[in-house]
Amino acid sequence: MPDDDARKRSGQRFAADLRAMREERGLSVEELRKRLHVPSGLFEAFESGQLVGGHPMFNRVYLRSLARSYADATGAPSAPVLAALRATLEGEYEEGRLQREIESYDEPEPRAEEGEDRSAESEEAAGAATATGTAVAADQQDEPDWTTSSPPGASTEQAAQREREKEERARERERKREERARRQQEQREERARRQEESRRERAAGQQEGRSRPQEGRSREERPARHRRRRQRSGNAGRWIAGALVAVALAVGGYFLIPALGGGGGAETAQTTAATADTAGGPQGAQQQNQPPAADLQIGETMNFTVIADQGPVRDLKVTRDQDVRRPYWVEEGQAKVFPARNRIVIENPSAGDPTLQNVRLLAEGYPYPTDRRDAQGRIVITRENLQAFADTLRGEPAQIPAQRDTAALFDAGGQQPQEEEGAAPQI
Repeated sequence: MPDDDARKRSGQRFAADLRAMREERGLSVEELRKRLHVPSGLFEAFESGQLVGGHPMFNRVYLRSLARSYADATGAPSAPVLAALRATLEGEYEEGRLQREIESYDEPEPRAEEGEDRSAESEEAAGAATATGTAVAADQQDEPDWTTSSPPGASTEQAAQREREKEERARERERKREERARRQQEQREERARRQEESRRERAAGQQEGRSRPQEGRSREERPARHRRRRQRSGNAGRWIAGALVAVALAVGGYFLIPALGGGGGAETAQTTAATADTAGGPQGAQQQNQPPAADLQIGETMNFTVIADQGPVRDLKVTRDQDVRRPYWVEEGQAKVFPARNRIVIENPSAGDPTLQNVRLLAEGYPYPTDRRDAQGRIVITRENLQAFADTLRGEPAQIPAQRDTAALFDAGGQQPQEEEGAAPQI
């Protein structure tokens, strides 16, 4: 039994050859994942070589099925891919073995040649026995008698015909191998050409970026002296204008303060009363227009609804109470209800995936903010959180789409329910 380190190293080498085969056929990661109909997290674990402990669904049977589907989706024969996977699980995979297996693979030939050779030998033995008058053995009674049907020379002609057919099949196989090698060489040359063009474009962009700042500096240096002269003259003018404004304010305040001293108290009272009336009127009207507090009573089971408003949700992970984390997906315009007793965790483990921003979450029918996350980017709601959220609610609950289904709630014994509609498919 190979150790886990050898299997992990073999898995990484096998995954590197798989990625090279996919890129050689011009397939992107997203396009191939859609062909396989598997979640992105599972696909990334498979193509990164984490075959040992990389995903809870990985076992020998599932990996064989996934490898066969991978080969069919990329147009490669499945037998060499399965042979390479077998060597990987045994910890014996070497770099480049997958490509060598595919290049040396041929479709199995019919085994009629072996039967024909045996028939020719039997025919020649029967002809010789007839010519010498020897009795035919019991196990050769079904062989033809060349003394009554055809001369022994016919078997020689048939053998020559079979040899010619064998040579033609060998030439056909050689032609196919040469054609396949030619296509692979063309693909490698095309890939190298694209990489060279991309490298030249990046180099040209960097050169252009370096030349632009130099041109900008040369243009800015020319009027620098003029700006400094204008700045010095402008500063002097601002100082003079500021002094004149200060003198004017002092003179105006000297004459206006005594004239306004008598009526200051009444005007202040009137202004205060008007301000109070202005502030109180809309506020009272706003308080009258607010909806009443929501009458939400949280029962023994809490219900959370995920609605796919902005597109299908493909990689959603949900953990309820003490149950394990399970994958789900929800089609666009549909909803899925997740009952829970004390706690629910909703997350999307794929880095950079905006799944949680594209869904609408309802708690007991009321919109729940999806930006409330923990340090790991997950939405975690406990019974205490939901009760505190319910105390702030007003109005009526939101409408839930008619096309929805409910994820079964596990019992206290942790028994697994029947397969749920909307869960990730098992290959």
